[in-house]
Amino acid sequence: MLRRRRRRRKYVLACVVLLLAGFIYGYVSNETRILNKPGKEGVDPKNLSVEVPSPQNENPQIQEPNNLPREVETPYEIEEPVVNQDNIITNNTRFLLKTYFEQTRDTITREIKIPGDMIGKSLEEFSIFLQNAYGEWDVRELNKDLVELYRIKDGISPNHYIVKQSNGYIAIFHIDEEGNPILLEQTNIPVSALTEIDREKLRRGIVVKGMDGVNQILEDYSS
Repeated sequence: MLRRRRRRRKYVLACVVLLLAGFIYGYVSNETRILNKPGKEGVDPKNLSVEVPSPQNENPQIQEPNNLPREVETPYEIEEPVVNQDNIITNNTRFLLKTYFEQTRDTITREIKIPGDMIGKSLEEFSIFLQNAYGEWDVRELNKDLVELYRIKDGISPNHYIVKQSNGYIAIFHIDEEGNPILLEQTNIPVSALTEIDREKLRRGIVVKGMDGVNQILEDYSS
């Protein structure tokens, strides 16, 4: 029994060795055929070499053809800013100056023309002009239709006269637009012929409105 088992083992071992030898032989034969196989058109793959063209200029300058049309700048019109006509001084803008005189307690309104160089100016520009030219006035209204200035003055309004003494005689003074007395006429009525009360009135000045009041005073003092 023992001998039979040993024989079987030897037989199995021999089979394994034969199989292994056959496998090795087949593998080596296959690799040899692959290495000896000729390349395309009979060229040995081991002797093949690939030529890579070397760039002559890595940064070639691209020249634009001269016959290409150049871009032509198209002229454009500059749009003028839109001006709001509601904020512009025009020839139709009224310019009023109102002065209140405290002594006679009346208001005189005078209308003047807009200066020529202010026509077409904005309200803001005209406001700066008013500050420079009419600094003592208050702006009551300022728009494209009406500019109104106002002031209060301690004086007599222009539609009044003053009857007072001058160089010993009764004189008549007219009040100008600024409230200043301007000598209009000096009469030949002497102040010395009047009573002390009348002389005191004439020293202070008698304010009357209109020439009718002046004529009435002269008639009273000359009789």
